[in-house]
Amino acid sequence: MVTITLIDKIKLVLTNPDKFFVSVKKEEGYGEVIKYTAVLSIVGSLLGMSISSLIASFDIVAIILTSLIVPVFFIIIQFIAAAITHILVILAGGKNGYSQTLKAGMYATTPVYLVGFLPLVSIIAALYSIYLNIKGLSVLQNISMGRAAAVILVPLLLAMVAVLALVGTVIFAILAAGAQAVA
Repeated sequence: MVTITLIDKIKLVLTNPDKFFVSVKKEEGYGEVIKYTAVLSIVGSLLGMSISSLIASFDIVAIILTSLIVPVFFIIIQFIAAAITHILVILAGGKNGYSQTLKAGMYATTPVYLVGFLPLVSIIAALYSIYLNIKGLSVLQNISMGRAAAVILVPLLLAMVAVLALVGTVIFAILAAGAQAVA
């Protein structure tokens, strides 16, 4: 099997996701995708801290701790998110195992790792990451783009509705408390 360099993986996932996800479909285990995620999350956190240091000062200890903690945190979150996503993948007809779902999510996050620390650009990066996750699930789990989109977008929409309901409830409670105080 031909090994693709990190830079080639980044270029390919960003510019030709179909070809990229076909190429990583045969990766066995979690080693490659974890290394990829660890390196990109370190790079992303260091870039973000570099930009932040222009505004505020950071000491070397904070930089070292952040570059050690952030990758571990991102990897743990990715494993949890993939477990939840995989349940929906199974319901959508995917049969290629949890590792393929994990790969789709981890590789799809590439744009966020690279430019997610930049205001406004991070929104575009997040949207492209959602698209890459849908594309990755479609290719790696052999499901249609529509089913893959449902797997990714339905939970996002439900989460947005839940957040809006929570915010609405808090606003209502504040307004009600203010009305009682006036009365």
